[in-house]
Amino acid sequence: MAQRPFLYLLSVTLFLAQFVGDLWLSVFIVKNLFSDYLKFELSRGEKMKNKKNFTALIEKEGKGYVALCPELDIASQGNSVEEAKANLQEALELFFEHASPQEIKDRLQSEFFITRLEVSVG
Repeated sequence: MAQRPFLYLLSVTLFLAQFVGDLWLSVFIVKNLFSDYLKFELSRGEKMKNKKNFTALIEKEGKGYVALCPELDIASQGNSVEEAKANLQEALELFFEHASPQEIKDRLQSEFFITRLEVSVG
């Protein structure tokens, strides 16, 4: 719907007009539904305005890729690096959307370090 909202709304209105039998009533119904939808999306966007950066470790595993956010110990996967990263971002957003403040506090690792090590191997 986000890519072509006008065509979507037009098709819903015309379908509803056939079902209800009144074009103007259908326009009124769709207008009110879409208005409620926009209010919902705007309120959801307000909740998600805060942004925070997290680490994504992505490694090849078999034929796919695994992405891990070590600060929260949340992982996801994908068929490509980009897909694994996008899936991890979605998993993190869902976590913050549904987790309680206490669960976020309990899982969040405030000190996390990534460094390189030189190791003798032979």
